[in-house]
Amino acid sequence: MVLTNIIQKLFPFANVVNTELIQKLWSDYGTLERIHLSYSTPTSDAQPQSVIVKRIAPPDLDQGDKPRHPRGWSGVESHQRKLKSYDVEANWYQNWSAQLSELGLVPHCYLAEKVWIERQNQHTEQWVFVLSDLNALGFSKRHNTLSPEQAKCCLTWLAKLHSRFLTTQQDPQWASGLWPIGGYWHLDTRKKEWAAMSSSPLKSQASEISEVLNQCKFKTLIHGDAKVANFCFDEDAKSVTAVDFQYVGVGCGMKDVAYFIGSGISVEDCFEHYESLLDFYFGELSHYASDCSLNISEIEDEWRPLFYLAYADFNRFILGWAPEHHKNNAFSQLMTDITLNLLQKKRCK
Repeated sequence: MVLTNIIQKLFPFANVVNTELIQKLWSDYGTLERIHLSYSTPTSDAQPQSVIVKRIAPPDLDQGDKPRHPRGWSGVESHQRKLKSYDVEANWYQNWSAQLSELGLVPHCYLAEKVWIERQNQHTEQWVFVLSDLNALGFSKRHNTLSPEQAKCCLTWLAKLHSRFLTTQQDPQWASGLWPIGGYWHLDTRKKEWAAMSSSPLKSQASEISEVLNQCKFKTLIHGDAKVANFCFDEDAKSVTAVDFQYVGVGCGMKDVAYFIGSGISVEDCFEHYESLLDFYFGELSHYASDCSLNISEIEDEWRPLFYLAYADFNRFILGWAPEHHKNNAFSQLMTDITLNLLQKKRCK
């Protein structure tokens, strides 16, 4: 009844034809559904025939519910981080995403608000997001792995995002309501995973790596979870849009780029093509930031070496969270080794 009321409020002549479960959210914190609509009166083409509804239904720890995590990383700290991530995503859609939706970079948000529902004989507030159906807009393809050429459209998307919000502002409050440090693996929010790491130079220098990334002069808004699974492609994988903005926040753009490259192309292609993909990204950043008052060459000079630190920073998370994960590989180790050498040279200056 709550969902029907929401849909009819947004689209007064709409009827819910059926509801299709797309997937459950991570750790079973809700659902992602496609709602098919019909209309009781003729409508314009602007009226959607389907929408995506993201419903956040986290476990209630006060009622004895236990969070479920596929790798066992559950608990109060993890639970609170997830709850905040949905607050951040709501803020993104309410106050920020419109700056990109006109460019077709993100779904249009029809609604992002908390609604009252009855659960276990109690009323509680839960987030509901009603978003445009990207499949219906031509972005119906998903990929697990990309060729280096296919990866370029995602790097273009990241360059557009990063160029829109470039700044030298050091007070993270300029990004009100978003994460002051973007990225779901940020060290200060992943102390348990860090503690689980085996002793290593990366573990002992994790704080230094994080600090260098966080204190860079040039910052932007980063997606914070820019894996290939969060991109939606057109038929030819030449155009793309993105979803899942739970960890959007302030940071160095290399955090997105490093994470995407590591998730999107094979290890072999990482070795062979990462430098040319970086060249492509910075070319796109320069193009889309052409009207920016900042010096793009200076941004590249600062950010390019931070690619290695961003890669090592994520590798730190993987080595604590799931060291057997396929993202812990020869390329991530190379990036880590380069990072440690860069830090050593910096100390010797």
